[in-house]
Amino acid sequence: MIRSGALLCTILLCGCVATVTPPPKTDQSRPVYILDHGRHTSLVLSTPDHGLVRWAYGEWRWYAEEDRRPLRAFPVLLVPTPAALGRQTLRAEYDPEAIGAAVPVVTEQVFVIHADAALIDRLQARQEALFASGRQQGYLENRALGFVFVPHPVPYRLDNNSNHMVASWLTELDCRVQGSPMLGSWRIAESQ
Repeated sequence: MIRSGALLCTILLCGCVATVTPPPKTDQSRPVYILDHGRHTSLVLSTPDHGLVRWAYGEWRWYAEEDRRPLRAFPVLLVPTPAALGRQTLRAEYDPEAIGAAVPVVTEQVFVIHADAALIDRLQARQEALFASGRQQGYLENRALGFVFVPHPVPYRLDNNSNHMVASWLTELDCRVQGSPMLGSWRIAESQ
């Protein structure tokens, strides 16, 4: 019985794909980059001054502190734990290959979508305010991952991981996200 339940869960989780439908591109659009790192996702927002800021969310000890001992996985999967918000300023052109190369971790794929500049700026301002608030509680610089991490107020859970958070950020940019982002499998649909 347990074995068949585990098999069913495995089959269901392996089928998790999030389909992102971006808004139609306009004269007021700027690029946004979804970085697929395998089971983890980060988001790069373009700024009005042609800059790029990469954002990520994850479990504090696992992601920010890189405490990846096997027994650490169980609390991360079973109970809400402290979360981290990562911020990195990228020095790269508005080009998927250049952005992938500027990130110090493996990037399996870089997806490019376009969103309204005002919505990108609003999300960027909200992220910056959240980052500044978290920084008052303390921060951790992780050069291997390229991030400065601060505490995030929303606990990390199996049903609220980095991929769910990126999906949430994308909805703030008027993207429609269908399906489950749990495992970080992404597909970009045509704008409607």
